[in-house]
Amino acid sequence: MSTIEDGDHAKRILEDQFFQRILNELREDTRIRSMQSKPRESQLREELYFEHQAYDRIEQKLRTYADRKVFLMKKGG
Repeated sequence: MSTIEDGDHAKRILEDQFFQRILNELREDTRIRSMQSKPRESQLREELYFEHQAYDRIEQKLRTYADRKVFLMKKGG
């Protein structure tokens, strides 16, 4: 796959309402579980923190691919 094709796929995924709904539900579920955890459950809280970070990382990676396409198109590639 080319950088342009990757960017197109990433943009479609990011704009997909179902994907965004699922991602937001996962983030909200993680937030709720974190809020419901007990102060002494530090291991669980740490796992939930990293879970939330993973959702952000997925979205950031997709944005990077979409941005690469835009950059290449502006550059004339």
